[in-house]
Amino acid sequence: MDDFGEYTKALIIMGMITVSVLVWFLVASIAGEVFDHKKTAPSDEPEVETPPTPEPAATPVATTVRPALDRTPADPRLLAAVSARNWAAANQLLRAGVSPRGMDTQGNSLLTLAQKRQDEQMVQLLKSHGAKHSG
Repeated sequence: MDDFGEYTKALIIMGMITVSVLVWFLVASIAGEVFDHKKTAPSDEPEVETPPTPEPAATPVATTVRPALDRTPADPRLLAAVSARNWAAANQLLRAGVSPRGMDTQGNSLLTLAQKRQDEQMVQLLKSHGAKHSG
């Protein structure tokens, strides 16, 4: 019976903590609405429109236009094959049309992963199917 009492106490404490957290979130959300500096109380004064500030003349700046990087997630099967250095599976997937240009969750291309693993055979296979670096 003593274990049941300890269990009951633990449940009550967990319930009290949960309620406390919910109350805190409620108060925080209400305070955020009340003290939000972007919201203002209605005023009796009429609104006065300020004229737009003219933008300064644009000065031509030399820029380098880079193509956008493909941030598409890599096919999980191909990612697993590259990670495991499984050349045969990677080759089969690439020949079936799986794109070698996806990224892992850290933003590394499959080619970068193969190079980090010093897997020259995988690097050549990926390049032959159009793989590119992430950076």
